[in-house]
Parts: sequence; structure tokens; C-alpha cells
Amino acid sequence: MKKILIINSDFIEQDSVSTISKNIISSYQKIKNIEVTAVVGETAFNSQFRIHYDFIIFVHPTLVINERLPQFITDIYKSNSNLIFYIFGDYVRKSPNYLQLEKSLIGKRVFFYAASESYQKLIKKTLINPEACLKLPFPLDMRTFSYQVKKRRKFREKYNLKKNDFVILYTGRISPQKNIHLIIKALNRLNKNKNLKLFIFGNSDEFETSTFFENKIVPGKYFQLLKSLIKNKDNIRVIPRADHKELAGAYCGCDLFISLSLYHDEDFGYSPLESLCSGTPVIVTQWGGFRDLPLESTLSNSINYVRVNFKENFLEINETQLIKTITHSLNRNRVADDEVKKYRRKYAFSTVAKAYELHLSKNAPLFHGFHENFSNLALALLSSNIPAISQYQYFYKSFWE
Repeated sequence: MKKILIINSDFIEQDSVSTISKNIISSYQKIKNIEVTAVVGETAFNSQFRIHYDFIIFVHPTLVINERLPQFITDIYKSNSNLIFYIFGDYVRKSPNYLQLEKSLIGKRVFFYAASESYQKLIKKTLINPEACLKLPFPLDMRTFSYQVKKRRKFREKYNLKKNDFVILYTGRISPQKNIHLIIKALNRLNKNKNLKLFIFGNSDEFETSTFFENKIVPGKYFQLLKSLIKNKDNIRVIPRADHKELAGAYCGCDLFISLSLYHDEDFGYSPLESLCSGTPVIVTQWGGFRDLPLESTLSNSINYVRVNFKENFLEINETQLIKTITHSLNRNRVADDEVKKYRRKYAFSTVAKAYELHLSKNAPLFHGFHENFSNLALALLSSNIPAISQYQYFYKSFWE
């Protein structure tokens, strides 16, 4: 029987991080004939793990990495152990954290797991041995997100929505990285349709981070911008601090999900996936992890992409195409039942657990170190927090190509 140690963090950066971490652990616990021990980082460091673990798994490592982790890895690692790092979307901006682990990882068996093809290609560029990076999607809790007529009716009654009201939904962080203002502007241009509504579920989160394309907005100003755009607009609602139960109702009660995120660490696309598993079609940018959403590499009527134009030092959403796409979507049905079932089957705990089980039968390759370009980026972040545009473009090209 294989023994697995999963180290998670008790510090939560975002609600989605907490959810994904719990779902990963739940999927491992579905696998038969393995013994799973799950602990939070500080508990692991303060305990003496004297038994041998076949796999030592770090979930969202940048929340676990501290000055004690290199020594911990050295102490707990055995010759036939494997280390797995589940990489979340902050890999590049947290490159100095990974660089401090390099010495303790060299010569050990190490896997890096990415949640999407775009992020896998990015991570591979950072490794001397790129075969160490595998793609494994984040699992989704299907008990929470599903389409139910009762949920839809309850949501629409709660917000006094009429039968012919067409409701657009955005869920996630309220940040300039997410381009929510463009959704509002598009809605205002379509205001001849009096039955068009917009619900924004999210909390203001305008953390500053170095990037190569985003418009620079002083933290706190973006929410003020949104307030000015929705002032006296009774067809737009902003609802903060929604729990999963309320979000599940919103996905059922609304008719279209939109995310125009150009966040440079958009590694997967959890919110649009929740929407699709609830039967609600989506409009998203053709960017990062969102590009993995179509099933079997084919586009369906359930997903519409908005083009992203790459300029010299920023990205631009095609607003004319956005208006046309929303207009086209106003007459579109919900996601077909058979397609919903495919999404739910692909990302269910049990399906992802089988993928985990398959990889647990393999030994990871020996880690040879990080690529020089990654080290240079990490050093630039440490010294000035303003890496060269060319450094970012080199790593993130897979997000838009």
C-alpha cells in the first residue's frame, strides 16, 4: 500500500484556492489501496514524520514555502520517494520562492502538475527537464454545482426576476485584471433590451503585481470606477461574499456567464467550468486556462470566445466582437444535457482520482534545476519588481498563441 503525505496551507489567499485545495485532497481520498495523510504546512514542519512516504504532495506550494521547507524536504525525502508540486496560477510572480527550493530539489524525483495546457507549456519553459511537468485538471465538487429547476426558480424569485429577463453573470475577484468594466459598458450599449440584467458576485481584490500588459490602476480606484459605471443602473447588481450555495443558485438562475479576464495567472478557469457544469453557457477571453474549456478539443455552442489582440506592451479585448457575441447569445438555449454530463464526468472527483492513481504508479524524473531564464526572472522580481517585457512574453506566449 502506497503512503502519501499531502501538505496544504492553512493560509487562504482566495476562496477559490481553498476550494481547489480541498477538492484535490478529496480526489486522492477516493483512491483505493493508498494511505493518505493530509496536514497543513506548519503542522508538517513541527512534526517528526519518521515513516517512509512514496509521494509527498505540496498543494499550492507558494503558500507553504518558507525558510524551513528546504530542510524539511531534505529530512523527509528517501531515495525512492517522489515529490509533487501542484502549481497554481502564481508560479511566475512567485518565482523567487521556487528558486530558493532549487538546491534542495536537485537530484530528487520531482513532478510539477499544471491544471491547463497553457500553464503546462509555461512551466516546461522554466525547467531544465521539462518532462517533469504534467497536465492534470483541478477537480470540481459535482454535489454543489449542478442544474436544478428548483435552484433556478428560487434564485429568480429572490431577486424578483421576470420570466423574460435575460440575466448575465460574472463571479470572481473584482479587479482590473478581470475587465468587469467592459461587461458593464457592453451592457450599457445593449440597453435597448430592457430585460437585460447583470449580476456581479465577487469581492474587491486589487492587489498590485508586476505584469506586462495590464492598465495600471491605483489599488482601490477600480471599484470606484465600477461604482460610477453602475450608478443609477437598476439592472446591475453587485453581491459580495456569496457562499457556494448561493453561487450554485446563481449559475442555475442566470442565462449566460461572462469572464473577460486577462489576468496573467489565469491558469484554469474554475468559474466558467462551474457555470458549464450547471448548464449555463459562457463567454470568455481566448486566454490562458480558458482555452482548455472545450470538450474533446472542439468548440461547442456552449462556449464563445472573445478575441484578444496583442499589442506592443498590452493586451486588448475586441469590444465590437464582444457586443456581437452577447447579442448572439441572447437567443441561445442552455447547455445541452448530454454536454453537461460530459463536463461533470470529466471533472468529477472520481474521474480525476483515476488520473491521479495512474500517475502514482510512475516515478518522477530526477530534477536537474530551473532554466536560466526562470532564474533571471526571479532575480529581476527580487531586485526591482519590474522584469523586462521580453522576459514575461517569453514565458506567457502559450497564453495567447
